[in-house]
Amino acid sequence: EYCKKASVCGAMDVMFCKQMFEPDYTPSVGEFNKMAQKFAEAVVEKMDETNAITQQQLEFQHLLYCCALWMDSFDGQIIRNRALIEVVNGRDYDWYYTQNDGTQYAAVNCMPTITCMAIKWCNKDAYVTPDMLRGCYPEITGGWWMWQVAQMLDKYEISYRYRGVSMTNILSDLDSGRIILTQISEKNPTTSGHCMVIYGYKRFGDSVMFYVYDPDTGSNKLNTMESGYAVYIIERFVNNYIAVEDV
Repeated sequence: EYCKKASVCGAMDVMFCKQMFEPDYTPSVGEFNKMAQKFAEAVVEKMDETNAITQQQLEFQHLLYCCALWMDSFDGQIIRNRALIEVVNGRDYDWYYTQNDGTQYAAVNCMPTITCMAIKWCNKDAYVTPDMLRGCYPEITGGWWMWQVAQMLDKYEISYRYRGVSMTNILSDLDSGRIILTQISEKNPTTSGHCMVIYGYKRFGDSVMFYVYDPDTGSNKLNTMESGYAVYIIERFVNNYIAVEDV
């Protein structure tokens, strides 16, 4: 029955044959890849017609939304409108820093680098570099911890607060105009750590993506990270993060 309805509304046009929706049809792995590509192209075209997305990269939640939209229309139901909610605590100037600046401790300068971002975010005219901050602790040749970050924020008179790691706290801080400085570990937390800045999010239905600056990317281009994964790689490594005040 769904197959007939999908055919009527044109959803089947991008597929190889209508029999592919039959219960006893067994597609190959190669067909799945082609189906996914065709379906993605069809979704983009369909959603652009309704101005749901314009000049944006197609994301997984758009595909899920379009699937739900079609299924609900098949059943004669109306899906509630799920608007894109976006919070971006950015600046109208470049405040991104990269740790890959060729200095002696560049490889381990991720924490001084996100500290520079916070200082620049608060003060457009501040002149600061990761190597300058590193020089305040000449005895430390490895990575930093949050206490060094906090001391440097104090030195530059930056207002901040420590917060326990949770999705609720992070979203609350972002909604209040703050940015998040946090340590993370995507590998073995006993031997490997990194850090990032979270400066906003976008919510589409139940999906939340964080806007992040990674000091190791060497670019200030927009980067996103799924929020659940972000909280996971934070809380598996640390219990607290620093929320920098917008003053």
